[in-house]
Amino acid sequence: MIASCQLNRLASKRRGGVLVLLAIMLPLLLLMSTYAINVAYVESVNTDVQIATDAAVQAAGRAYIETADENAALAAAQDAASRNPINGVTMPIVMRDLEFGISQRRNLSGRYNFTPVSGGALGNAVRMTTRSVNEAATPILKPIFPTMGTTLEIRPIRSAVSTQSTMDVALVIDRSGSMAYASDESSAGGMNPPRSAPPGWDFDQPVPPNARWLDMVVSVNEFAKYLRDS
Repeated sequence: MIASCQLNRLASKRRGGVLVLLAIMLPLLLLMSTYAINVAYVESVNTDVQIATDAAVQAAGRAYIETADENAALAAAQDAASRNPINGVTMPIVMRDLEFGISQRRNLSGRYNFTPVSGGALGNAVRMTTRSVNEAATPILKPIFPTMGTTLEIRPIRSAVSTQSTMDVALVIDRSGSMAYASDESSAGGMNPPRSAPPGWDFDQPVPPNARWLDMVVSVNEFAKYLRDS
């Protein structure tokens, strides 16, 4: 009976010790958990900032090449940033975040190297660096949880370059008499006129309605439209 009472007292003391340990460790575990979540959130924000930067500089690069206007490039970058908010926050972009220059490479397998230009010289590339985000007076992006005395500011500095390279496209077109025939019509020999040719038609006249030439014209126009739109 006495031994049983002693065991009950020991068990009661152990339970009390575990409660004290939990009371001490729980705040520490909570602090460590919030810090880990904040660190993971910062990495996620850094990725989102890079995505927004890539989208903004692509828009700026295209506007710059099409208009040769730096202000138009800035407006395009700001519009792209507004379409790619970071957890509900639009990344600010001002002119000092953009650099205009020339991107060149030494060979077809090499990387493009960006060189800024000045004095209003026209280049073929735009480089964007998130200075407005990194150097803001107060952080634009904030952690999820309070940092509890630790310094954890989200000031990502990300950079991206948009290079608009030039390309020559040559179309080699058949202008021979066979182009006057329909696509399903044999032009062998070239002595008989196309089936759709009007009476008295000759090869020095406009092609008949079903001529391959007209199919080619439609194809070239579609290809040209694709180049304009892309």
